[in-house]
Amino acid sequence: MCPQSQSKQTSPSADLRQPAPSAATGHLGGAEGASLVLLLGLTHSQSTGNDTFHWKVSSKVYEPFPKDLATGSYDLVVLHLLSQGPAYVYGIIRRISDRTKHVVRWREGTAYRVLHDLERRGLVRGEWQGPREGRQRRYYHLTSRGRRELQHRRRQWRDFRHTLDKLLE
Repeated sequence: MCPQSQSKQTSPSADLRQPAPSAATGHLGGAEGASLVLLLGLTHSQSTGNDTFHWKVSSKVYEPFPKDLATGSYDLVVLHLLSQGPAYVYGIIRRISDRTKHVVRWREGTAYRVLHDLERRGLVRGEWQGPREGRQRRYYHLTSRGRRELQHRRRQWRDFRHTLDKLLE
């Protein structure tokens, strides 16, 4: 009997197919920008009673969206996320990654740049929150002007998407 048939997975396989933001990635030869996500799965061996780690490779290879397609939507994405409640930079990055099943991954620099621009334009307001002793986080809130801008941007996005879909039919 092979060792693999003697082990059972202790974590759901669905979790193993969704890489964590900190999962290791490597580039595939010839597919510039594409990445293959390596996943660590915990299995428990019935024969020895030991927990062992196995590397699993996801079956999907994601190519990043071209930057010129993505950058025009950054403001809309952040305004939308903040319409659901205040968030700090890492929370925004995490929401984006989780909601796109880790296909879209922002770097901190990207999020800070977008937030600072939105704050400068009066669309969001940032304030430090946290314990007096210890690490504080800067939480960003949508302003009333930001809510109006979000509605405007949503209409623009729907019109643009509809027009582009017609053009590509």
